[in-house]
Amino acid sequence: IFGGDYEELKRIKESLEYFSESIGLRFSKWFINHKSKGVNFVGYRIYPGFKLVRKSSVKSAKRKLNRLTGIDRERFLASWLGHISHANTYNLKKRLNI
Repeated sequence: IFGGDYEELKRIKESLEYFSESIGLRFSKWFINHKSKGVNFVGYRIYPGFKLVRKSSVKSAKRKLNRLTGIDRERFLASWLGHISHANTYNLKKRLNI
């Protein structure tokens, strides 16, 4: 949830925690942070207006690409290119020569 007022965000957080507890759920990680730091979610770092692939995801993919060969490498690369296609990856692809 993005917002401009810290107190408003705090109230929203409390009401969401109350609701989630009432249905038997809980949040494992929860904090209020400035939007310029982005949000880490499902392999991306999401900022207002754009998203990037998480650095740890890129490192992991590089290691895996170096380890794999043949058809396994091709399949992984196709899958990973599909994943990163949802982010702003022009510079990443250029740097990795893909």
